[in-house]
Amino acid sequence: MNADWVKNTLRTVQRVYKPILDVTSTNVIDQAIGQLEESHESFIAEKSASWGYMIFHDFPLRFKPSPETGYEPVVDIYCDIQWTERQGIPAKQDIKVRAWCTPDKLGYREDFDSLEICDKLTSSHSHPGRVISRFHFDRVNNEQGRSNQYHPRYHIQVGGNAPEYELSWFPKGFDLPRISYHPMELFLTCQFVAANFFTEEYASIREKGEWKTYLWQVQKTMLAGYYEKCLSIINSKDVSLLDGLEESLFDEP
Repeated sequence: MNADWVKNTLRTVQRVYKPILDVTSTNVIDQAIGQLEESHESFIAEKSASWGYMIFHDFPLRFKPSPETGYEPVVDIYCDIQWTERQGIPAKQDIKVRAWCTPDKLGYREDFDSLEICDKLTSSHSHPGRVISRFHFDRVNNEQGRSNQYHPRYHIQVGGNAPEYELSWFPKGFDLPRISYHPMELFLTCQFVAANFFTEEYASIREKGEWKTYLWQVQKTMLAGYYEKCLSIINSKDVSLLDGLEESLFDEP
């Protein structure tokens, strides 16, 4: 894995997913590439332990309204993805996917929500509605504190810790289960969004030669080692896959 390859992947996201991305996406990707270049220079100069990019929650990679239902949710992504030279997959993977809905769709539920929610959505609230669904693609580090729940090394969690402004439907303090999932980065996350929220456009995107080329490269780099490790655990007589996905032996697929 090298910085030029990651930069090309970001540019490919910018091009092939353009039909379903919001007009702000160009600036978001440009900003991520700038961070990538700066952080890699710092890494080469041994001033930092890793290199990568962030997309911030207040300036996310935003998609156009989804045409899949009458609710027209707007999906966005923010993330923090970092690499080290010895790893093909990210050393840090923190990716959030949010689905927003406007107040006149699912943003405000008169039978369930308080008047305070209504006031925030219609007056002082500066965001485009309310988050009705969010997904967190994560990689657990040994230094992170854990609850008593099962934590596979790579996982997806529905909900997570939502900022106040999202007015999220999910209750606070409820530790939702982590569901085992393969390593992710931005290209694969955009595929996840496209396949689920833009089925017609996705059918066209996946026929593009450039998309197929980078999909093959990303899957080989990110997923091949992961699933080889899964298979080795399955073939072991000593460790179950459920337990093996959580153990430290799974740090480096």
